[in-house]
Amino acid sequence: MSAGKFWVLITLSLMIVALIIAEVISDGQVVALTDAVSGNQAKLSRMQQQQEILRQMVQKLAIASQTDPDVAELLKNHGIKVTLNNQPETPSTPVTPATPPTHAAPAPAVPPVAQ
Repeated sequence: MSAGKFWVLITLSLMIVALIIAEVISDGQVVALTDAVSGNQAKLSRMQQQQEILRQMVQKLAIASQTDPDVAELLKNHGIKVTLNNQPETPSTPVTPATPPTHAAPAPAVPPVAQ
């Protein structure tokens, strides 16, 4: 074997070793990132469930503040302004395409809460 072939083989061998080390490091990073994503997905799922519960609680507090002065005062002390939409609900009737609607859409059943 000539000296040129020897140095080519050494160079290629060192490149292969470097690539193997890079692959091992990359695999470790992929595992760590996969674990982090799984943990964040679980947190996100829990937070979405809690968001719905908290939204319902805030709506009930807003409604209660209209009849209970203690609740209204508590919300006022924390700087929470409650605005209820007291429009009566009307049953929705289908509108034909030839007849344009003559009134606005009915208000949602759940009153909005502003902070």
